[in-house]
Amino acid sequence: MKFGNLIMNTTGMRNIGDDVQILAIEHLYDYMGIKQEQRVRIPLTELANWGSEYVVLPIPFCLTSYNHDMCITQFSKKIIPVFLSFSVVADHLSDADVEYLKQFEPIGCRDQYTMELLRKYSIISYLNGCMTLTLPRRPLEGVYNKIFCVDLPDAFMKYLPDEIRDNAIFTSHHILSTDCPNGEEEKAREVYGEYRDSAKLIVTTLMHATLPSIAMGIPVVLVRSHPSFRLSIFDRYTHIYYPDEFDRINWNPKVVEYEDFKSKLLENAASQVMSAYNKYNTVFDISSCYEKEDYDRSYNAFESMRKTVQHIKDKYSPNEAFHYSLWCVTQTADRLYYFIKENYQNATLDGVVDSYRNVDFHGKKSQKMEWLKDHTDAECFVCTISAIPEAKRYFRELKTDNYFLCWDYDYTW
Repeated sequence: MKFGNLIMNTTGMRNIGDDVQILAIEHLYDYMGIKQEQRVRIPLTELANWGSEYVVLPIPFCLTSYNHDMCITQFSKKIIPVFLSFSVVADHLSDADVEYLKQFEPIGCRDQYTMELLRKYSIISYLNGCMTLTLPRRPLEGVYNKIFCVDLPDAFMKYLPDEIRDNAIFTSHHILSTDCPNGEEEKAREVYGEYRDSAKLIVTTLMHATLPSIAMGIPVVLVRSHPSFRLSIFDRYTHIYYPDEFDRINWNPKVVEYEDFKSKLLENAASQVMSAYNKYNTVFDISSCYEKEDYDRSYNAFESMRKTVQHIKDKYSPNEAFHYSLWCVTQTADRLYYFIKENYQNATLDGVVDSYRNVDFHGKKSQKMEWLKDHTDAECFVCTISAIPEAKRYFRELKTDNYFLCWDYDYTW
């Protein structure tokens, strides 16, 4: 079993803020001591159909661009997700999403909106914030003398002091994939590395220019035209300037000190990932030894169903109206009920016999054996091998042969 990380393998216009979240998981694996040979990359577009080895996969970002069968989740069965910084923009969850997320509780959320949405569905969730906040801090001493203005709109330029506007490097995180010959992830590594090694100030509108810079120990001025659900944890780290404060910005912000809390974030993430790995590693290693890509579906044959289905096909035409009963509520009985319902729509289930349980089986309350005395006109299917002696004896007493043994003593042949 491996440790996974996502590849944002979409093309066209990209935001390298997506890729810095991938770098945050790489840093987490370094922190955990996970060797490179234990790591595997999974393209975002293959989340639903990943067919290689089993992987534990941290989910550190918003999945607004992903859906499978109109669900936000529903990953491949070979992916064990660990939701660390999950985020959505949906205002409701499908039943399939709820069922899926409940399998992997607790769900770490990037923002309070997502956490509250999940809690509406009784999904155990907690507010973890963004994993880019766990990136390592740069050395305290260094030549940090550059100002970067990242994705600032023209309407904001008039608020920049002259000494910043005249000396800043104006740049954008929105790039074309064709402008990244070594890939967007490497571009992100290059851009954030430059911030780390030389920035004395970042002025930006972007979430993923702000948080990674704060984590690295770079002072940040964050300006926004409007609030956003994505910013719900930001005031824990920095002031968010909106238009009514643009003329009162502090252009000399301090480095945010939170290394103890960062350690807690890292330790929690490592614990969640290792817990999932330890829970599933051995079982899926065993399973992998047996699983076959070219599995012969003929092994899916069920002896009782094969002979019973053939009997029904030989005896009844698809449109024929016939009555039947079932002896013993078993999985065979359930499969047989659905087979008849789907293929013989004029057939009627008269009743169910079960000597040991009082149950409701598809609207029929189970009856004792004596019920059969008045229903010998309905063919009775005996759905368990253990009932064969009793069934044979009882049908002899009733002087009827209108029954069929779904199982018999030669069922293994």
